[in-house]
Amino acid sequence: MHNDDVPLPAFDIGGRRWVKDEAGFAEAITDVFEQRKRPRCPCVRGEDGKGIKMYVARIMDGYIVKRMPNTGSQHDINCVSYEPSLGPTRSGTDRVSAHASSTATAQTVRKGLKSWRTSGG
Repeated sequence: MHNDDVPLPAFDIGGRRWVKDEAGFAEAITDVFEQRKRPRCPCVRGEDGKGIKMYVARIMDGYIVKRMPNTGSQHDINCVSYEPSLGPTRSGTDRVSAHASSTATAQTVRKGLKSWRTSGG
């Protein structure tokens, strides 16, 4: 069930804007997966005038649109794909927490990462 306070994810696929619960969305992301193309998240436009690249992953007998690794902080702060950067790693790149499908899981992941960072791990 959808919470009206949280916007449904939207994706630009094949020149069309799709909303996650829209009829035909499952077929659209199946086609993207099979054609090895990238849907775009329209929350922020890049220099190319397009949204942030996403990818489609196969999950059991279906598909899901996910953000590309290390792009969570590039999304608009109000976007469901937004994830703040956790700061630089020893290699100098930004560390971004694991993508989580629910708020409870995301909070658990963040708490675990915070504990790890504060314990010197």
